[in-house]
Amino acid sequence: MEKSLIFSEVGELGQKFINVYVFRDHTVQYTINIYATIACAINYKYFPVDSQLCPMYLESLTFDQEQVQFEWSKKDAFTINGGLAMPQFLPRVPPGYSVASVPRYNQANNFSQCIAYFRFDRLFGNHMIQTFAPCSLIVCLSWFSFWMELNALSARMSLLITAILILVTQFSGLRIDHPPVDYIKAVDIFMAVCMVFVFAALCEYVLAKVINRMILDANYKFQEEQMQEVARSKVINEATIQNAGKVS
Repeated sequence: MEKSLIFSEVGELGQKFINVYVFRDHTVQYTINIYATIACAINYKYFPVDSQLCPMYLESLTFDQEQVQFEWSKKDAFTINGGLAMPQFLPRVPPGYSVASVPRYNQANNFSQCIAYFRFDRLFGNHMIQTFAPCSLIVCLSWFSFWMELNALSARMSLLITAILILVTQFSGLRIDHPPVDYIKAVDIFMAVCMVFVFAALCEYVLAKVINRMILDANYKFQEEQMQEVARSKVINEATIQNAGKVS
């Protein structure tokens, strides 16, 4: 599955504000603030109504669990800055976090590991204004052709072809703004449904035109048969009158 990254920087790690406290009972408290930029793979399957769950794993590079054990704070393990704003996502407090003991290749002991899952909900307002609302209005606009006269060929075809071209342009612009993936996204299904509705309106006009032509041909044929029947009856009556005159 092809995925992209939320952040452009991967693996950047800096250490600041290191504090070391030595107590009289021979206990050492080592405190360090770590700032990290973490990469997260995005799944576009439910785009643009998706929520991304990004895992974070924290473990020591050299000290095993016999030397260092990680634990989450029992109170307020995570806090999110209230002023934090992202252009496309709304960050949420991690819905779950845990501690695991994981093995490592060519190491006798396991290593303590902290695991947390950060949730990012995609903001839907921009896509509603730029994609869903315009496409829905175009589909509704194509339905106006149902109230047009059947003989208004140029008006109907111009309206429906214009609606199809606008949807194709909208869909192409949406594909350019996002990386290509090898699976169908939710927005692709929405655009396909819009195209089907507009194309169905075009097919309805063609079908109505064919049915109308069949009805007109049937009426013309029926009137022609009626006229032939009237003419045949007239000839028969004239022949009857002539035969009656000869007999008399």
